[in-house]
Amino acid sequence: MFRKRRNGFLIPVLLLMIPLFSSCGSIRSADTYDYPQTTGFRIRTAQVIAEQTSTPEPVVIIREPVKNHSPLRIQLDAPVSAYMPEYYQPVDFGGIPYCVYAYTDINNTTVFRVYAEVDELEDDNVIQTLEGFFAASVYPDGNGLYILEADKNSNPVNPADETPAVFMPCPVPTRNAVSSYIRNAKSAADKYNKAVASAEKKGEPLPEPTPWDGLPVLNEETPVISLPGQVKAVKRIEHLYFYTNVYGDEEYRRYATADGYDSGFYLSDGEGRIRNGSLKVDISADFDKSSFRSGKKVPHPEDGIYRLPVLVTLSSGETASVYTIYRKEENPR
Repeated sequence: MFRKRRNGFLIPVLLLMIPLFSSCGSIRSADTYDYPQTTGFRIRTAQVIAEQTSTPEPVVIIREPVKNHSPLRIQLDAPVSAYMPEYYQPVDFGGIPYCVYAYTDINNTTVFRVYAEVDELEDDNVIQTLEGFFAASVYPDGNGLYILEADKNSNPVNPADETPAVFMPCPVPTRNAVSSYIRNAKSAADKYNKAVASAEKKGEPLPEPTPWDGLPVLNEETPVISLPGQVKAVKRIEHLYFYTNVYGDEEYRRYATADGYDSGFYLSDGEGRIRNGSLKVDISADFDKSSFRSGKKVPHPEDGIYRLPVLVTLSSGETASVYTIYRKEENPR
C-alpha cells in the first residue's frame, strides 16, 4: 500500500493481502513473532558501527528522477502508520543510514526496499506527493560496509505484485542424510532409465519421472552440516529444531527450501511454520555458543526485540551476513 498526499491530506489506497497462517489455527503466544519497525535499533547499531570503523560518510546513490518528478527522498524508516507486508524484514546494513527492508522472493532472490517519497511536478509545481516502499539495491563498498542505491521508479512498489518465497521443509544434509539421498536418488534414476528403455523397445509412451521426495537436490559436493549438541530435533515435527537461548526461551529453526536446490535453516514458530519471504538464518552465528544458555539466565531485552543473523544476496551477487530483528509477541495471532 502507498499513500497519495494532495493539498495536505492523506488518501489511503487499500490492497488485498492474504494473511500468513490464516488457515493454520491458533498459535501459542510463546511461538509467535513479528518484524517490528524500530528506528532505535537503526540508531544504536549505526552508533556501534561508527565507533568500530573509521569509514567516510555513508554512500547513498539517488538515480536521476524520471520526467516531471522530484528526486526520491528516502526516509530514515517507515512511519508506524504505513502499511507494511508481513514478510518485510528490517535489515541492518553498516554504512547505510536508513532502514532497509528485505525479503526472499519466489526466485530465491533477496529483494530490498526503502521507504521514501517523491513529488509529481507540473511546471515545477508539486501536484501530489507519493510515499511508500521503493525498490532499492545494496552493494558492498569494499571496506566491510554497504552502499545503497535507490530506484528511480516514480511509483512505490505494489505489494500485490510481489511474490515472496514459500518454503518446503526438507532433511538437514548431515553426512548420513547426504549419503542416503545419493544412494536412493541413483536407485530411482536407474529404475526410471530402465522403464524408459523398456517403453522405447515396446513402442509405448515414455513414463513420467517420479518427483523425488528428498528435496533439496543433494550431491557429492553438498556441504555437510554438523549440528551442535545444544540444537535438538523436535520429534513430533520433521526437520524442526530448537535450542534454549541465553534468556531461557526456546528458539525454533526449521530446515527448508524454496526452490528445491538451495536450502537452509529459517526462523520458525513452535509448530514448524515459516513466514513466507523469510531470510535464511546464518547458523555460523546463530548456532554459536554465545547464543545458547549456559547457567543462569540473562535478563530479556527491555524492548523485547531479538537480533537474528541472516544471509542475504546483495545486488552484486555476493552473500552477506547481516542482522534482522524480530519480536516475540505476547498475544497469539
